[in-house]
Amino acid sequence: MRIPTTAIVGNLRWTTSGTVWADWLLSGIAYKHSSTKTKRAVRDAHTAFYRALPGESLLISPVTSLDPSAIVDRMLAGVDLEAHPAWAEETLATYDTLAEIPLGSRLYWLSVPLGSHNLLDRLRSTTTASLNRLTDQLSLPRTIPDPDEVARRTAQAKAIAERIPSFSPRPATAAQMLWLHQHMLTRGLYREGPVPTPGDLTSDLAVTPRSLMGHPHFDEGCHTDATTRTDRAKARNPLATNNHILKVTDITAVDAESSYQALGVISRPPSGGMEFPGSELLGRIDESGLDVDWVQRIHVVGREKTISANQRALSSLKDQIFHTGGDDQSNITANADLALVENALQEYVELMASDDLELETRITTILAIGAPDRAGALEDLQVLKSFVSGWHHKLVVPVGNLEDLWWAMHPGVATSALVRDMEGITTSKMAAGLVPMIDTSVGSGRGVPLCINLANGPMAAQSLPFGPSDVIFHDLDGASERDTVGSLAVACETGAGKSVLLKKLVDASLDKGGIAVIVDRTEMGEYALWAQARLGADVAVVEIIDPQYSFDPLRLFAGDEAATVAQGFFTTLLHVHPTEDLGMVLAEVLDPQFRETHGLQGSGDVADFLLDCDDHDWRDLGRKMRVFKGSKDRPIPTGRVVFDSSLPVPDITKSMVIRTNRLELPKIEQLTHEHLFKQMPISKIFGHSYYGLIAGFARNVCFRDRGRQALFVMDEVNMQVSSPDVEAYLKEFNLDGRKHKAAAVMAGQSVMGGGMGSPELLNSFPTRIVGRFRDREQAIASLTWMLGGEHPDEELVEMVTTDTSPIIKRGEDEYVEPHRRGEFFLRDSQGRQGRGKVIPPTQKARFAAAMATGFGGAQ
Repeated sequence: MRIPTTAIVGNLRWTTSGTVWADWLLSGIAYKHSSTKTKRAVRDAHTAFYRALPGESLLISPVTSLDPSAIVDRMLAGVDLEAHPAWAEETLATYDTLAEIPLGSRLYWLSVPLGSHNLLDRLRSTTTASLNRLTDQLSLPRTIPDPDEVARRTAQAKAIAERIPSFSPRPATAAQMLWLHQHMLTRGLYREGPVPTPGDLTSDLAVTPRSLMGHPHFDEGCHTDATTRTDRAKARNPLATNNHILKVTDITAVDAESSYQALGVISRPPSGGMEFPGSELLGRIDESGLDVDWVQRIHVVGREKTISANQRALSSLKDQIFHTGGDDQSNITANADLALVENALQEYVELMASDDLELETRITTILAIGAPDRAGALEDLQVLKSFVSGWHHKLVVPVGNLEDLWWAMHPGVATSALVRDMEGITTSKMAAGLVPMIDTSVGSGRGVPLCINLANGPMAAQSLPFGPSDVIFHDLDGASERDTVGSLAVACETGAGKSVLLKKLVDASLDKGGIAVIVDRTEMGEYALWAQARLGADVAVVEIIDPQYSFDPLRLFAGDEAATVAQGFFTTLLHVHPTEDLGMVLAEVLDPQFRETHGLQGSGDVADFLLDCDDHDWRDLGRKMRVFKGSKDRPIPTGRVVFDSSLPVPDITKSMVIRTNRLELPKIEQLTHEHLFKQMPISKIFGHSYYGLIAGFARNVCFRDRGRQALFVMDEVNMQVSSPDVEAYLKEFNLDGRKHKAAAVMAGQSVMGGGMGSPELLNSFPTRIVGRFRDREQAIASLTWMLGGEHPDEELVEMVTTDTSPIIKRGEDEYVEPHRRGEFFLRDSQGRQGRGKVIPPTQKARFAAAMATGFGGAQ
């Protein structure tokens, strides 16, 4: 057989048989790690897809390779490298890291032969095909399709595309059609490069020269590899395993490398039927660990014709069972076999009758893998057979017909007798249970390469992905341009890797000129040590006890901004109401003009001024401040950071780490019950108010420069978000941060009981990440939040509790193997779920700084 495509115009291809085909690229639907409810909706979308197809169609899904340079392009998008050389260095280091990992993704392609509805079209197509065969023999130019026919065929193809729901058909280009052919020629060699995007080659190429497409030479059984008499004898043996491999060589290529391909047909569905979820063989084929291309040859049969034929077949079977009499064993066996067939057919008839929209769907599903040598192909074939059998199906290799099977995977090739013989007859709903078109992409199109996409399972010990994999990006810089916010929240138990993830995000923001306000609750000062190692003098570390810097809002800011932040802080600290007497005094004394008139530079000056006033209310407010400030002889240690005017003020245009490990915080009930609130020690009142001050400071710093990325970062937030002020400021980040290129990043160990704030706060984060939880209740609660309120299925709960950065014992110590560290499930701002492994900073010094405390110490 020769290449069937004779001409391409737009997404139409003319073929040697005279039939015109239309080609589209399709988009998959997010499925993995979703709730059962969502999975059923995805199956319903596939059901509608099969029902919308015309009589015959070809659904193709090749695995595409991904060049690390494409990842680099996404990292560099919109970044001025001259202004941000640090990001250029990190990008280069990332390229080196990703170059060691085979990256790829899955493509979905639909090709449909367009019927000829009138005699003129049929005559024209036949004549054109005959002329092309003649001109090929004479080495003359081929016939260019008639413009009028092109217009009619284009309209015909458009009408088909408009009937295809949910999968967003996009017309294929000539370059993409050539890519698909080259991919099939060199399957397993990864020579074809990435899939061309529209514009790579003119989309209205009228004639496709054969030199562009290449032509295959087939050697079924790899006879040309036989170098000895023994090898040649084995090659002639039809039972030899060599005969399961098809050697494909492009005879038009110079120094062509042969591709060794194994092909088979999925046959024998489970005798007990397919239970959904649990039938998604094609949707989960990448979990085999192989780059498997698959094709479905689809033939949809009209409903009335199907029901009539089924009834006749059922009656015939009953007659056969009735007439197969006798007591001998052969008759008993025959009756049993016929009864099984009858039961299956009866169930099928009932399925057809139960749904007025149901259609008979005949499908031949072909799988193909490739390798650079015969041994590799045979080894992968055994793995594939084992994987398919694990789904209670069988992979049939039609020895002697592999070339026919290879051509059956190509658009423009008519359905052969072999393909017809190997059809599986089912309904559209049962076919949809395979859920073939799954979108595993998650994250944004550019920004920070946050994770390796582990859609098909965890990375192996040799640090290779399990099946084709991509990179998950999170966009902090460009989120405002897409009208979304870059905020995210992380929930996982201690040691699961959330601090490395947070540092990765901050690193990227700093590299591109951003700043970060980080709250560090750790006793060891984890984030302070990391920031100082990363930024040196360009970061200020604000301590509570023995502070080196002042955190006085009246000195950090100026004018009305200072008054607003200070009033919010002191209203909470002093427990005064804004409209009551003391509240009105506070507003007056903090007024910028009043302070300027009386020379009040900072909060300490305000407290001293109030104490010297004659008015009772003013002096009473001063006494309240002195409770937290102390006297000159006996200052309150925690109060110095706000009231000591001798401390220098940090530069708020630079990044800052605010350590809060010495703060005492109230319990939830102390904040919600008046009598308990009145009994709180001043240390807890100060801690509660100080967190509100930090959040107010972060809001003003991060929102002040709309041209600069700014992050507010909080780890271990369980006590921080108990403050209503903190929660209110975080909601503001998530509501309006996109307008200011500002994002909030928070992490905690429990979404239950307000551990990471109220449900309203948690649900305001568009990107949600969940790591390991060995506690089942915590896992279910976190996954429910990640899924947007839908209950997770048992498989997902099991993965989070037992197969996400799993901890193993090494003597008395707990240990996470290096290739399993930093695994998370995540939901992006578009609502898509995925699984990823954090990519730590790739430059050596940064990697060492981020990993100084490891993944939570679980090493």
